[in-house]
Amino acid sequence: MITLLPRVGFINGEEFASGVNMRTCIYVAGILGLAIAVTQTGIGGAVGNALLQVMPLDKDNPFTSFLALTGITSALNFIMTANGVPALYTTFAQSFADATGFPLLSVIMIQVLGYSTPLLPYQASPIVVAMGLGKVPARAGMQLCLALAAVSYLILLPLDYAWYQLLGKL
Repeated sequence: MITLLPRVGFINGEEFASGVNMRTCIYVAGILGLAIAVTQTGIGGAVGNALLQVMPLDKDNPFTSFLALTGITSALNFIMTANGVPALYTTFAQSFADATGFPLLSVIMIQVLGYSTPLLPYQASPIVVAMGLGKVPARAGMQLCLALAAVSYLILLPLDYAWYQLLGKL
């Protein structure tokens, strides 16, 4: 938000007045507020505990646990957006580490693939801001997110798992 301010960020006062849609700024503020509300009301904690109960976290099957942890962050992305997922997920990291047998640091790092891969544009407010500034239709933004998610999950997820295995961190 600070980079959108006149004389502070990447655009000057004229560009801000003519190019920045205030609805987009309000949307970003709403998304950030939602992340705080979900965390502070306990909704996020309830969802995290429910996910912990139903996800197949198993010390004997590290690949399934790796997929489950990535899936948890992807699922949290739908209720919190990428801005709030790390704050909530990290509070459960020790429980996830105990359930999977993974080192705590590995559990914390696994979340990045899930929250950095939005399936829908609203899950990452910078995408929404960029779409607003570039007048990109919602459909095009959604297609891009889904294409990037497919590449991330089909190529990057197995590579991440192999890298963790190579380092001996799972």
